[in-house]
Amino acid sequence: SCVSGTGNTFSSPAASCICDRIVAHGSPVLGRGVPHNLTIAFVSASSIANGDEVLRLIKREGASAVVFNGDAAYIHQSEHWVERFERHLGATPFYVAAGSQSTDALHSLQERTVQHWDAANAAMECQGEVGIRNACTHRGVGLLLGGVGDACGSEQDLPGSTPLFQKTLSEFAQHDVSWPICVFDFKSNRPPAAGSGIERTDAGAVAPDPWVNYNLCLKRGALIVSSHHRGYARSHEVDALNSEPIYPHVARRVEPDSGAEEAARLRAGHSVIVFTGAGDDFGNESLGGDELPLPSLGDSGAARAPGYGAFFCRFHVEGDPRLARCFFKDVAGRIADDFYV
Repeated sequence: SCVSGTGNTFSSPAASCICDRIVAHGSPVLGRGVPHNLTIAFVSASSIANGDEVLRLIKREGASAVVFNGDAAYIHQSEHWVERFERHLGATPFYVAAGSQSTDALHSLQERTVQHWDAANAAMECQGEVGIRNACTHRGVGLLLGGVGDACGSEQDLPGSTPLFQKTLSEFAQHDVSWPICVFDFKSNRPPAAGSGIERTDAGAVAPDPWVNYNLCLKRGALIVSSHHRGYARSHEVDALNSEPIYPHVARRVEPDSGAEEAARLRAGHSVIVFTGAGDDFGNESLGGDELPLPSLGDSGAARAPGYGAFFCRFHVEGDPRLARCFFKDVAGRIADDFYV
């Protein structure tokens, strides 16, 4: 067994647990307004292979921060990726929610992230284990980053992140942080069983429910951004994560290209779930269940934006600090999904 950065003892299923994780010791800055048209890009790890094109797209969109979520090993395999990022985007801060089967890959990702934070003056607004259980703010937007992957940041390790998520989400609510966003990497694209608490592993041992943090974020009305699979998908506005069968319950449909008057309403118990795949397998992801709560992106999306790209959210739009426009755009500039929250 190992002791994590928060002092929690956990066992490693692959005998590769990390006892030297890198911990950020700053504090999220609360109660700060979000600037007009603030843009954040959310990029899956598989897009790193097409890094130059994707990074040029992010620069064209004027993103003031980038969030990477996905397997740390994919990022690790892309040599000089930080140098490439900085060549295109300079000191623009990036944040990570990492899953991985590689201890070396995760540790390298943590080291490179902290080095970049130093250059971007971002470390002072982050706390917790980098890429695994991390709470940050960026210009008034609250980011909770959870690595829920395999050997590094595994389901066994998840309880260590839950207290941080509970504490930070409560603080975001108390200080009226208008844009809390939960970012995860998880190896399944099927949604959680609400309130299930624990699950039984193949070996018969009881493991923590890997979806508990998703339900915490839903309860607080945070936007939920997840990854691990290659395709892009999103839900409508959902108000429950049911288990029989497993699918999110749609509270209100939010179609692609819907206007601000039809925005998804993020509030206590209501959220939108986005899978930030690279887009090369566009529309083929499923949130589970026979009553698929997704926009019809399989046909129209594939025709409109089959290429690699990124998911963007532009906050404080149309003069409203509580309105955001979110969209998926590919490297050719084609928008496949466009909606307001």
